[in-house]
Parts: sequence; structure tokens; C-alpha cells
Amino acid sequence: MCGRYTYRLNWRDIHRLYSLTIDAPPSNLQPRYNVAPTQVVPIVRADRELAWSRWGMIPLWVRDLGDIRITTINARAEGLEQSRLYHGPWHQARCLVPASGWYEWHTVGRSKQPHLIQRPGAETISFAGLWSLWRSPEGHEIVSHTIVVTDAAPALRHIHDRMPVIVRPEDHDEWLTAPEPPAHLLRADPGPWEDVPVAPPRRPRGRG
Repeated sequence: MCGRYTYRLNWRDIHRLYSLTIDAPPSNLQPRYNVAPTQVVPIVRADRELAWSRWGMIPLWVRDLGDIRITTINARAEGLEQSRLYHGPWHQARCLVPASGWYEWHTVGRSKQPHLIQRPGAETISFAGLWSLWRSPEGHEIVSHTIVVTDAAPALRHIHDRMPVIVRPEDHDEWLTAPEPPAHLLRADPGPWEDVPVAPPRRPRGRG
């Protein structure tokens, strides 16, 4: 799946990669080496601007964040069409989640070894995402999103049987703007991938 990831974003590079419509970098765009669920991170939507979004989609029917009883950081690709939560965003609110790589934990004996999975050179990749706008009963609005996952590519199955769906640059526009959901893009990216054993990521100090 994808429960932690990292991004080391260079403004000039991502501005070009995503054809962003804003020229000035946001002040809070900083490298993040251990992005955790519920933290607020950049996503790219159809308007080609960076939006800030809570990782973990908030179901529209909950009245309070404390009422969320399901894990919504990942959405299984094969269940999008049937999902009460993801069906609408799958059709109308797809996004790209910029990243440099993601962490998976591989069990070795009684311990778990974290691995950082990334492109050679740690180039920016784009997770397939879905986003939604939640409004509290008091009218407070929060953008939130999930990362779509699928069966892992053969080169990564020794670590985990699932991986994020990667949207390649030539498919960005179709993923974001196709009038019908582009189901053919929900595939495992064969790579190339680097699998780097790392020290366990530190627990984030705060959320947001």
C-alpha cells in the first residue's frame, strides 16, 4: 500500500512537470521526508494549481473528523467504481500527488525493515489521487484526498503486494481531465525502481 512517502520538490521542475498556472512558489513548499496520514500536502488538480490537501479522504457524510471509522489514505483501484466513498471523485475529482518515493515495510524474522522505493535519481513521480471537499456543519471546508493503489509490479512484490498507481507525465492531462474515468491508467508501473533499505522514518512531531 502506501502509508508513508517523501517528496523533495524543486519548484522549477514541478512547475514545468505539471504545467502549473501559478508562477510564484508557495512559501510552505518545503521538502518532506516522512509524509504521514492526516498531514496537509500539495496535490495538483485539473486547474493546474497546487492545492493543499489533507491526506486521508474525509467521507462527505461524517459530521466531525472524529467520526471517521475507516482508513481512507489508500483507495483500491479495483473497487473505485463500486465504492460509496470514491465513486464520485473517481468520475469527477481526480488529482496528482507529487512524490519522490514511498516507504514499504518488509518483515524479516521478527523485525520490519523499511524500504524507500523511488526512481533512479529520485526524480519526481505522480501518484494517482482522488480528492474531495468536505464541509463541517459549521461551514468549515477541508480539501482531502486518497492515493489509488493497485497490485505491485513484479520487481516490487518481494517487498509488498500493493503499490501506488503512478501516472506518467504523458498521461497527466488524461488523468486529470478525461470526461470518463481513465481505467486503463490503473496499472502497476514496471519501473525502473530503486529499492533502498533505510532506517525507520521518525514519527512526525505534529499534524498539518
